Amino acid sequence: MFCNTHSHNLNPDIIKFGDNKILPFEVMKEIEFLTVQCKMGATAQRQYLEAKFPGQLIYNNELYQAIQHFRPQTRNDGNDAAKLYAKLLDYSQNNPIWKVAIKFDDNNTLTHLFWMSPSQIELWFQFSDVVIQDVTCKTNRYDMALSLFVIVDENRNIRLVAQALLIDETKESHEWVFKQVNLATNNMHPQVMITDADPAVHAAIRSIFFTTYPMHYTFHISQNLIKKLQKLLGKRFYDFSTQFYVTRNTLYKSVFESK
Repeated sequence: MFCNTHSHNLNPDIIKFGDNKILPFEVMKEIEFLTVQCKMGATAQRQYLEAKFPGQLIYNNELYQAIQHFRPQTRNDGNDAAKLYAKLLDYSQNNPIWKVAIKFDDNNTLTHLFWMSPSQIELWFQFSDVVIQDVTCKTNRYDMALSLFVIVDENRNIRLVAQALLIDETKESHEWVFKQVNLATNNMHPQVMITDADPAVHAAIRSIFFTTYPMHYTFHISQNLIKKLQKLLGKRFYDFSTQFYVTRNTLYKSVFESK
C-alpha cells in the first residue's frame, strides 16, 4: 500500500472528546495520515495504532469521531443520519451529561448510533427497576432497526429513556447498545427487562445486564400460541388456552410452578 507524505493541517483542538478521553497529538496525526492519505478503515487503523503506540488506550468512539472528521469528503452533510449525528455530537460537547456513541464500518458507513439525554439518564436512575425494550423491524426508509428503552414513571406515564439505530439485530449489536447504556448509567442494571423474546436480545441481556431478570411480553407469547398450537390442537385449543391463561395469571411462584 502506497501512502503519500503526511499532511500538516491538524488542529489538535478540533475534536473534543467526553469523559477526559484525549488522544495524544501524535496519535491524532497518525489517524489523519491513515485516513486521508492511506484511505484506511477503522479496523485496520486500530491494529496499526495499537502496534505503534503500545499501552495507549484508544476508545472506539474517539477513533470513529476522528476518522469522521478527517474524511469529510465521504460524509454527505445532507444525509439525515449525518445531520442527526452532528446534532447529537453538538449536544454532547455542550453538555457532558449527554451520552452519544456511534460506530462505523470500514467503508465509513454508519452502523450503530446510540444516545441518552440528561433527562433520560435521570429517569433511568429513578425508574429503571423494570425496563421495556423493543425494536422496530426496519420499518423506516433507512432500513435500520430502532431500539427503544421505555419505563413507567411515578405517575404511570410511559417514558422513553434510551434509543439506538442499528444496522442489524444480531446479539453483537444488542450487546453494543447495552454496553452504551451501562457506560451512560454507571452500570445501573434493570432488575427486570421485558422484551419480545428475540433470542439475540435475550442472549445480550445475559451477557451484559447479567444481574437483570429477562421476561417476555405476554402479547407475543399469546400470538405464538395461536401460530404454533391452534392448528395442532384443533378443538382442544380452547381448553388449553383457558388453562394456560389461568396459569399465566398466577401470582405466586410456587402455585405457578405446580400448575
